[in-house]
Amino acid sequence: MNLTQSVAGPPHPLEGLIAQNAVAYVNTVAGTVEDNEIHGGSNQAPGPPTCGNCDPSNGTGILLFSANNTTVTRNTFVGLGTDIGVAVAGGSDNTLSFNTVTRIPSDNPDNTDPTGITGSS
Repeated sequence: MNLTQSVAGPPHPLEGLIAQNAVAYVNTVAGTVEDNEIHGGSNQAPGPPTCGNCDPSNGTGILLFSANNTTVTRNTFVGLGTDIGVAVAGGSDNTLSFNTVTRIPSDNPDNTDPTGITGSS
């Protein structure tokens, strides 16, 4: 799958309920994510009492899960409280370059925001 010159997001605010990923590559063989604006999300607020096992976790702009030969380049990651710009779990031969992650903290006072990042890769 190739994603180029697009806008992904913004996500619906579901803090405390589910960690959302704007773009996810799962068990892929090859792909390109290039020149996009990607809105990440945050999920660091506690879930409602009726939620059961809804512990805070991290939302991402892009999740590469067991993705191989995927290039992520020249993307801008934005979003209110974005926890992680690009998360990589498993896979091989992936290239991350010239991406910019900008964010502002969540406006939810219950969001502890321990993993929010700012910077470039």
